[in-house]
Amino acid sequence: MALPELTALLPHRGTALWLTAIIKHDQQSILGECHRDCLAQLTQLQSAYFFEAAAQLCAAHGALYAKHNSPTEAYIGKLSKLKVYQQATSTGGTLQVKATLQSTNKLSAAYLFTVTQQQQILLDGTLLLVLNHA
Repeated sequence: MALPELTALLPHRGTALWLTAIIKHDQQSILGECHRDCLAQLTQLQSAYFFEAAAQLCAAHGALYAKHNSPTEAYIGKLSKLKVYQQATSTGGTLQVKATLQSTNKLSAAYLFTVTQQQQILLDGTLLLVLNHA
């Protein structure tokens, strides 16, 4: 999925949109890309910040596959089990972000996520998204 279709799924624009593409998706998982330079506006570059790209990917997945009256918004309810393995390198600017749906109901969706660079895991964790049905 190219950037124009992605921006239709998410409210993020400009430097707030960290994903650059969705590579593939199905009802249980989604794989996307993000460029390392999306964090250029931050003074410290830490791999832990890439959970935001994972959150955006999870929100896109929810928009594509919502089972319970398509939510209008998704918010990070809880970030847990975040583990940083290593920092992103300055070479190989593309990061792969993968999220796998663990459970969902009308009010929330839980995902496991990983962020990798050049097949090396940078971080992983779990995200609980709170779903708003306005």
